[in-house]
Amino acid sequence: MKTVRMTVTIPDEDFQRIEQSKRAKGLSRSAMVHEMVATYFAGEELREKIDKYVDGYRRMPEDPEEIATLEKAQLDVMDGGF
Repeated sequence: MKTVRMTVTIPDEDFQRIEQSKRAKGLSRSAMVHEMVATYFAGEELREKIDKYVDGYRRMPEDPEEIATLEKAQLDVMDGGF
C-alpha cells in the first residue's frame, strides 16, 4: 500500500483524545489515525447500504399476506422439528 504524509490542524481536545486512545490501544499515531479513517469510511459504506435497503423497502414494501405465509411456514417447520 502506498502511503502519503499529510499535515492537519485539529482542536487540542481532539488531539488529546487521539493521544489517549492510541496509548490505550498501544498504537502509533499514524496507526491510530489510519484506524479512525478506516472506521469512518466503513461507517459511510454501511450508511449507503442501509439507505439503499430503506429505499428499496419503500419502493417494494412487504405484503402482509406474504409475511403471514412466511410466519406460518416457520411455525410449521419448528413444530415438525420437535
